[in-house]
Amino acid sequence: MAWLEKRYSKKGVLIYYSYYRIHGKKQKPFHTTDFKTHKKQLKAARELEDLTAAGVSIKKDFKDITFEEAKNKYLEHELDYNSINTYKRAVVFFRSFLSIMPIIDMSEFNIQNLKIWHKERSKSVAETTINKEITILQSFSSFCIEEDILKDNVARSLERYTETDTDKKDFIFLEDVSRAIVYSKIPRGMKYQRESTKQWNGKQVHSAVMAAWYAGLRRGEIANLDLWKDFDTVNHKVHVHTKIDPVTGRKWKIKGKKERTVDVDPAFSAHVEVLRKENQSSYYVYNKACGPIGLDILSRIVKEFCKFYDIRTAISKEIAGLHNIRHSFGTYLLHNGASPRDVMEAMGHKSILTTMIYAHTAERYLKAAISKLPKLPSITTVPIIPKGKHPAPPAPQQPFSDK
Repeated sequence: MAWLEKRYSKKGVLIYYSYYRIHGKKQKPFHTTDFKTHKKQLKAARELEDLTAAGVSIKKDFKDITFEEAKNKYLEHELDYNSINTYKRAVVFFRSFLSIMPIIDMSEFNIQNLKIWHKERSKSVAETTINKEITILQSFSSFCIEEDILKDNVARSLERYTETDTDKKDFIFLEDVSRAIVYSKIPRGMKYQRESTKQWNGKQVHSAVMAAWYAGLRRGEIANLDLWKDFDTVNHKVHVHTKIDPVTGRKWKIKGKKERTVDVDPAFSAHVEVLRKENQSSYYVYNKACGPIGLDILSRIVKEFCKFYDIRTAISKEIAGLHNIRHSFGTYLLHNGASPRDVMEAMGHKSILTTMIYAHTAERYLKAAISKLPKLPSITTVPIIPKGKHPAPPAPQQPFSDK
C-alpha cells in the first residue's frame, strides 16, 4: 500500500514524499512541497500499485529536459544532502566541463562526448583531479537515472587513472597521536583563525580525535554519532549505521552503505560516559553555543589544531588532519598483527584492495620509524687508537659469596 512521509530539507522546507512498491520492491518516491499536489501524487502511486498487482506492465516515461535543467536539479540536490564544499566542487566542475563540451540537450551526454572531454581535460590537469571529476560525473549520471532522465550511467565507462605511490594512505606516528589527544584535552593558548571556528574549542577536537583513533571513524560518521544510541559502553562497542536527523529530517548514508559494529578500547567508552554527563544533546560532537557540528567545520578545527601544535604525517611530513588519524588506526592494526579482513570490517571498506593499501603503508611505517632512530657517531668521529696501545680489558667481576 502506498504511504506518505513528511520531511524537512536542510533549508527547513517541508517536503511530502509519496512511496509505493512494484512487485514488492520499494520505488523512488514522488516528492513535492505543495500540499495539494502531494495528494494527487499519493493517488497516482496507489494506482500504479493496483496496475502492477493486476499484471499490467508499466513503461517508464523518461523526461525530456535540457542539460542545464538536469544540472541545476543535481546541484540543488547536492546542496540539500551534502556538504557545502561538495556543492562548490560540483559547481566549479560543471563550469569547466561546459567550457570544453558545450552540451545543450541530454541526448548529447553520451560516452563519445565524455571520452572527448576526458582526452582534452587530461592535457591541463593532474590525474588525481581527473579521478575526482569522473566521480562527480558518475554521481550526476546516477542522479539522472533516479530522476528518470537517463536510462544508463554513461560515465561508468570512463577509465580512472591508477593510484601512484604518493596516493598511499599517510598516517601519524603514535607519539604524535598521543600529543594530539593530550593537547586537545587541555589546550594551551590555542586560538582558531577563522570566524567560523572561533566558537569551537579543544573539547570538540578531543572527541573527534578519540573517535578517529579508537574506532577509525570518518568525519561524517563522527558528526552523526548519537551519544546514547550508538555506543555500548558496557561491552565497549560503537555501532555505525544509516540514520535520519530528527531535527532536519535529512537522511545520512554511510559511505559504501556498509553498516558495522566496531570494538573499541575501554578508554574510549570512559570518554563517552564523561560526555553523557556533560552534554545537553544526543550528538557526540556538540557545542552549547553552536549546536551539532558540520562536516567542514569538524575537519577545519582539527586541521587548525594540528597546525598550531605542528602535528605532521609520518611520510609526507604535511600538516595532519582528521582523516590521517583514521589512517593511523588502520596502519597500526595491520602493523600489530590484525588480519586484513578484520581491518576491512572495522574500517567499513567495501573492497579488501582498499585495506591492502594500509599493508603497504605499514611497511613504509618501518622505514619511517627506522629513520627516527638516534644516529650513532660515524667512523670519522671515533678517536683513532695507535697500534699496540689498546686499552686494557676491564677486570673480571668477583663472584658473589655468602660471606
